[in-house]
Amino acid sequence: METTFTRKITSFVINYSNWYSGHGPWESGLLRSSDQRSCCVGLYLLACGVPKHAIRDKRFLNNLALISPELREEVEWLVEENNTSMRQRELALNNDSMVTPSKATRELIISAIFAKQGIKVTFINPEQGAPS
Repeated sequence: METTFTRKITSFVINYSNWYSGHGPWESGLLRSSDQRSCCVGLYLLACGVPKHAIRDKRFLNNLALISPELREEVEWLVEENNTSMRQRELALNNDSMVTPSKATRELIISAIFAKQGIKVTFINPEQGAPS
């Protein structure tokens, strides 16, 4: 009997106060030790329950062995055959790009990529006071 996976995380929040984006790829990461800020993939992984130590100071999630078996199925769409997937690279490119003209454009692109996986992203900008 084949079982169908039901995603536990169907939505998560990206708060501008802990989202590191738009500064280029050189300093970005899943979870930066220097300021505890994360790229969009890092924030998603944290929302899924991936422990901080598994993603701290890493650019990509490359190895599912670092994650507990119960979380692997949730995040495996980011990894293909023990390597970084094109979806993860596409998210990183849009998250880190200094070319993308605005955070609003970045939000649309990132939201669309996650939406293909059935995941809704809500962006919160404390300066605006309301989710976007």
